[in-house]
Amino acid sequence: MVSHDDKIRRRSPGVIDEEADSRIYLVVLNEEEQYSIWLADRAVPPGWRAEGTRGTKTECLDHIGKVWTDMRPLSVRRKLAEWEEEQARNPSPPVELEPWPEIDDLVRRLGEAQAARAVTRPNADPALLRAAIDRGYVHIRFEKTGTELGVKLDTPRCGLDGSSLHFEGELVLNYNRVRLFADVDATALDGTARLEFIAAIPPGTSFKAAGEA
Repeated sequence: MVSHDDKIRRRSPGVIDEEADSRIYLVVLNEEEQYSIWLADRAVPPGWRAEGTRGTKTECLDHIGKVWTDMRPLSVRRKLAEWEEEQARNPSPPVELEPWPEIDDLVRRLGEAQAARAVTRPNADPALLRAAIDRGYVHIRFEKTGTELGVKLDTPRCGLDGSSLHFEGELVLNYNRVRLFADVDATALDGTARLEFIAAIPPGTSFKAAGEA
């Protein structure tokens, strides 16, 4: 039986079947050591450089899945390393946590379901989104505010097959622990998202401690 998607591909000569894509790609990365892929016969976009690996799209994405094990940008990793070194030299005194009931205004605004989009770089590509899903970490942008949030997927609660994708995961935003819910089209990458407030976190609390709360 020929699927609806297969019929669309046959009627649309500009659409390349993922399985039949034999073009050669490069693995590229930017100054923040974030990886992506780019067609080998095109100039690498500004801010990116070739990592040294080339092959089919599948081969390049498989390589990225093996080497890109830390989703945090390089600048964030460096800042955290500096902070950890400083803490090792000058440990902070224990902080007694007290209730902090305030809900951040941005969290409140993002609590209503609204237009959103799954973000991939350097360009919008369903294959890049699939690679991000396989790594368990995706980026969602709320279109109304332009807020982009990275979230570690709570895989058992997600729906990751089919033409519509459902994402769930927890994160910390402006000292508020929240849960993100997003439903996006697997091809167009657009859809809706919202945040659900879980708990406020007193300033000075480490994100690790907040996530374990």
